[in-house]
Amino acid sequence: MSDVVKFDGKLFQIVQRTKEVEFQVNNQTVFKRLELEVARRPPGIRALVINDNKLLLACEYRYELDGWDYRLPGGKVFDTNEEYFAKTQLGTPITDDIIHALKRELLEEVDIEVKNYTLLNVSHCGLTVEWDLHYFLVDQYIDHTSTSIQKTEYEFIQSRWVDFSTALELCLNGSVSEARTAYEIIRFILNRIGG
Repeated sequence: MSDVVKFDGKLFQIVQRTKEVEFQVNNQTVFKRLELEVARRPPGIRALVINDNKLLLACEYRYELDGWDYRLPGGKVFDTNEEYFAKTQLGTPITDDIIHALKRELLEEVDIEVKNYTLLNVSHCGLTVEWDLHYFLVDQYIDHTSTSIQKTEYEFIQSRWVDFSTALELCLNGSVSEARTAYEIIRFILNRIGG
């Protein structure tokens, strides 16, 4: 696989990728050479913070939606491509950066100090978009909840504890607009309640 950077922005890159693949179909070898245009950005994290049968959601004003949205608390692992690709191109593992982002984002967004976490899943976008989201279960924490809704100059977030049935309803009715996050919430709750 080879990548040639065609555009390098602060958070996104567009690369021309050549990828050769070989696989088996009906006892025959298939070889394909793909020429792709790929949009890529640094990974993000999302956290399912639970307390008994309740899930912590962030009710956040989203500028791309011109309205409020329910989401899992989380955010970027790296603020720039430069940071991210400097590490990954050297082959340096980013595990510590991911855990640091988990702890930082939860404290910044929903005033939760993470004490215990488990990686649940890494969601990949697809062949032509690289943007991995790392989903964590956070089941031990210190809650420093404040009444402040404005978290940064641009972020307005309010923490909301909802029971599992309400969380499922919010996912199914589109109130959780990030589809892969809605899927992760549904999967987690159904596995938890044995559905």
